[in-house]
Amino acid sequence: MSATTSHSVGLHDRPLAGILHMAGGAAALSGIDIVSKFVVADIPVVQMLALRAFFVMVLLAPFFRRHGGLALFRSRRVGAHLLRLACMLVSIVAFFQALSMLPLAMVVSLGFTAPLFVTALSVPVLGERVGIHRWAAVILGFVGTLIIVKPGPEGLSLVAILPVVAAFGWATAQLIVRRLAATESDATILIYLNTGLMIGLGLAAPFVWTPAAPETLGLCVVLGVLMIAAQWLMLRAARFAPIALVTPFQYLELPLAVLFGWLLWSEWPGSHVLAGAALIVASGLYVVLRERRRVAAARATAT
Repeated sequence: MSATTSHSVGLHDRPLAGILHMAGGAAALSGIDIVSKFVVADIPVVQMLALRAFFVMVLLAPFFRRHGGLALFRSRRVGAHLLRLACMLVSIVAFFQALSMLPLAMVVSLGFTAPLFVTALSVPVLGERVGIHRWAAVILGFVGTLIIVKPGPEGLSLVAILPVVAAFGWATAQLIVRRLAATESDATILIYLNTGLMIGLGLAAPFVWTPAAPETLGLCVVLGVLMIAAQWLMLRAARFAPIALVTPFQYLELPLAVLFGWLLWSEWPGSHVLAGAALIVASGLYVVLRERRRVAAARATAT
């Protein structure tokens, strides 16, 4: 869930292992996108997400039991957990609703605006200083966003901005995790989020429930497995190598989305999507590079 909570382990001496784990995490995320697009063709988005959340909790139950069970809910920061949950609910519903209506590559490309939102929001939320270089990268990324969504005379399409709303919600949730990580364990952060998702989506699902075929239920189990795999692989990636080194490999999700969108749905992104995606990825990578240099300079000053 949060790579920031993993730095305490101090295993940052296996860069190749870190890169391979992050690449695997990106592949798992791509698998989630692909399988979800099949599932939402058969059942409503909220129902799919509720079933996925249920199977994730079933699969994670042994992990939670080993790490304290119900005692994991003991926290003096319940409000922060609930705020993060609300942000994630908005994020995932918006993202997968967009996935049911838009080409895969377009949704994934716009989803990569999340690191830019993290940079922009870190100023008011965390009180961090963001220099002119990172602000320039943020602006460049949002230019790429506008190129993809192509606002017309009547303004922005509501469907086209859903992935951006999803990215904003995810970015806000990540900033909350940075604060939670100072006092909360990985297991507590995971149990609050996944339990909340299961309850929140489970309460909403009956209003849109549609009988699902057995193969659709099977795909929801696959989604649960892929979600846990993605979380675990990305956490391990941050344990093996500095986050600034491994983060760029998460962008492998984009070419995979282009490839499978073309193979499975004959969706080849237009030139505007490819151009906008290139700007978003370039800006995101530049933010990572500047952060890597900032951390290196801080360590050099400290020594």
